[in-house]
Amino acid sequence: MKTFNISVLLVFLCFMNSYSQKKDSQTVFMPTGKVIIQGFVNYKYNFTKDVLQKSAFQLNRAYLGYKYDFTRHIAGNITIDCGKDDGSAYTSFVKFAYVDVAITNWLKMTLGQFRLKQFDDQENLTTYRYVSKSFADLYGMNYSADLGINAAFRINKKLSSNLSVTNGEGFKKLQDDFGFHKYAANLLFTPIEGLMLKGYTDLNQAKKQLKDISGKDSVIISLKTQQTVNFFAGYKFKEKFRIAAEYNIQFNNANTEDHTL
Repeated sequence: MKTFNISVLLVFLCFMNSYSQKKDSQTVFMPTGKVIIQGFVNYKYNFTKDVLQKSAFQLNRAYLGYKYDFTRHIAGNITIDCGKDDGSAYTSFVKFAYVDVAITNWLKMTLGQFRLKQFDDQENLTTYRYVSKSFADLYGMNYSADLGINAAFRINKKLSSNLSVTNGEGFKKLQDDFGFHKYAANLLFTPIEGLMLKGYTDLNQAKKQLKDISGKDSVIISLKTQQTVNFFAGYKFKEKFRIAAEYNIQFNNANTEDHTL
């Protein structure tokens, strides 16, 4: 089997570093870093009669990471996520590991494992963490992070967009056996201060390998393309209050025909 790997990140960063040094030579830039430490602790009490566990303190999730600004145009982030997974009390895994490169004042590229846009803008508007998971996250419509590349476009002061290509498997799994990717587009409109209107969609193809009883012979079949559509409207009145509404629909969930969420 022949494989062809393209490694462009290092060359790209070297070029951008040279570009940044030339452009920033007029003013002094000091590289800076910031440690990321977050923990989400809660307490629960069960009022059900004769229940075995009445109460418990919980640490459901903790983040440890480091963000570093190499130049005015290049920044990196690596964050470890520790939380409950597959029955174990705590499992650690890489949540983020990416590099941001500001190519121009209207285009920024992100390469690596980064936060996806389906939930990101909503959280930026509220600036608070959800008490519970959002419905799209809870019912597996998308992942909060994935490995790939993202292009962020600033069209004007009121309109911006994101285009991304990712593995489509989330940050806990490897690329699928057939190399299909998830393609996503995000459009954000802020007509007046505090008001956010958003539209998002993504497509994810898949195939499946079926084997006979002997396990030797197999056939590969194409599955239905999964598509997600999201609409969001939110308003933030300074720091006084926030109000928002969101609609999510996913066609062919898990690439299963007519399975709509």
